[in-house]
Amino acid sequence: MEPHEKKHITIENQEGRRIRIPANRMERLTILTPPRGLLDPRLRVTVALTLLNTLILVLTVVVPAPDLSFQTLATRLLGDLDRTLLKSGAFAGCLIEAGDYWRLCASVFLHQGVVHLILNMVALFIFSFWIETLLRRQRFLVLYLFSGVMGNLFGYMMHVLEILFVEGEVVPYYSVGASGAVFGVAGAMLAADLMARGSLSAFMNSRPSRWVAGYLLMIIFLGFLMPSVDGWAHVGGFLAGCSLGLFYFSRLRMGASPRMIAAGQNAFFGLMALTALALFISVYPPRTSDLYNDRAIYMMESAIGRPDLAVAWVRKKSRVSDTAAYWLRNEARLEVEMNPTRAGAIVDALLTKRPRDAMGHYLRGRINWRQEDYTQAEAAYRQAMVLALEKIVEPQGTTVTALTAPATPTVTLAILDDWASTPTATPFPLSPDDTLPDWFTIAEISHAEMLLKLGRAAEAHRGGERMARRLLARAEGLVNLAADHRRRAQDAGLLEQAAMEAQADMLDQMAAVLRNQVAWMYAVLGFELDQALTIATQALSVLPDPSLYDTRGWIYYRKGQYLEALGDLHRAQREMREPNGEILYHLAAVLIALDRKEEAREFLRQSIELPGGFDGMEAAKALYESTFGPVPES
Repeated sequence: MEPHEKKHITIENQEGRRIRIPANRMERLTILTPPRGLLDPRLRVTVALTLLNTLILVLTVVVPAPDLSFQTLATRLLGDLDRTLLKSGAFAGCLIEAGDYWRLCASVFLHQGVVHLILNMVALFIFSFWIETLLRRQRFLVLYLFSGVMGNLFGYMMHVLEILFVEGEVVPYYSVGASGAVFGVAGAMLAADLMARGSLSAFMNSRPSRWVAGYLLMIIFLGFLMPSVDGWAHVGGFLAGCSLGLFYFSRLRMGASPRMIAAGQNAFFGLMALTALALFISVYPPRTSDLYNDRAIYMMESAIGRPDLAVAWVRKKSRVSDTAAYWLRNEARLEVEMNPTRAGAIVDALLTKRPRDAMGHYLRGRINWRQEDYTQAEAAYRQAMVLALEKIVEPQGTTVTALTAPATPTVTLAILDDWASTPTATPFPLSPDDTLPDWFTIAEISHAEMLLKLGRAAEAHRGGERMARRLLARAEGLVNLAADHRRRAQDAGLLEQAAMEAQADMLDQMAAVLRNQVAWMYAVLGFELDQALTIATQALSVLPDPSLYDTRGWIYYRKGQYLEALGDLHRAQREMREPNGEILYHLAAVLIALDRKEEAREFLRQSIELPGGFDGMEAAKALYESTFGPVPES
């Protein structure tokens, strides 16, 4: 008699009582009566996981924003949870690279709405009906968690291979859900069936086994056809569940041949090797495109409010990349609000390598502003604008001279004045190659602010008007282009008409954003406030976004219309899904003007304590000190 035939295992029967049977009788699965329902004691882990996943969905929807309207709450329950999920623990490769390893497990318990949760939990009950009974609670819980984590790692490993070997732009993604864990349970169910039948040939000759295996493979294949589903995570979870299931059931010796038992026990070592490979890939990030990097940094800095995490990721990525200037710019930009001294050292290193780096001079201006060196800040901002415009001006046949003195107008900015004031049907810039950098508009406003602080109001006014002409001309061009799309859509087919209408709406929204930038510039500088109010209202009629309500609210504040300002800013705060330091600061300023200082103190405190800071942080601190005394340490 083989030694294993003398061993016994303990299982739970239908009444929940534990009984001991010889291990070699496990092939007689009929001794296990099926669970009687959801309250069967043998399904405790499955029921507990379902309740936990449901509770977490409720917490991610209701608790962060208890004042949501019913319509907004219903929308979020149906899946509109992107930023909330990212902050709560969604899995993303770049976040793992940066050091957020806890997301490997946390993401398994998050879901993109009620439908996603129901689909996963129903599938879990279908597949775990027998598996939890066979494996018992501890093994089943390990199977569930390990399959979910392995699904995440495997999905990211395939994403990295796509970056390395597939041509075209690859962008970062995030994933949530228990589907990897559920596919792991399904894989364990197939492993149990394989071991119970004793050999691979017997398994393949069984019609029910082939049907179940074919059904699972079909579901995995359909996952690759759906853009919102991470098909590779399903594959990873399934492979983990199969391997771990083979290992578990080979130890239970359910009537399998010695060869099958040996294969099942070796499956565990193969699974460990695959896990180690996936972990290695996730720790050492590959080289990625600027588009990928920009979106990853935005995800960390803005979507989850962790600029410190973005800095850690940038430093790690810079070790595997040749574009040193790109990483120095991003690290300095992220550090400006958190550690200006560190940011200054990085900018110095950047400008030593590339003295004519436009963004480097822009960042130098921001640092000088933080240090209250307004003369140097104004010169740095102007130099940044000149260098950024050279790529547009030089093709026009004009020689651009370097900045020689802080107060000397430059040829480049004069040419920009001409372009902005020349009537043209084509929006400025003239072609995609002429696109100004994203920070250019901020640099223009900041430059004008520095001029105001230096008492050069006339120059500041000219700079503001130059910016207004340029952006309003571009906005008008976009509106005309949108109208042309709508005219042509009238004669197009149904599908083409819908596409052209959508594109026209997008162009109108882009124009609204440009108008909002002009209105914000006037509000910051305190010029043409009546015109700014008209422009802001026009933009809001097209794009009722919280940031646009913030702009109009600040214009009302600058005009002394505090009640109107309070209404717009309260709406901006209510509709903004995450706390916004700028809006909180503006609300506090209005409340102080209305002599509601206790409310203002709380808003100011919240804005100052937000991680990463914001452009108005110094103004918020100055307002707190002038009204309440020293700023409390966070």
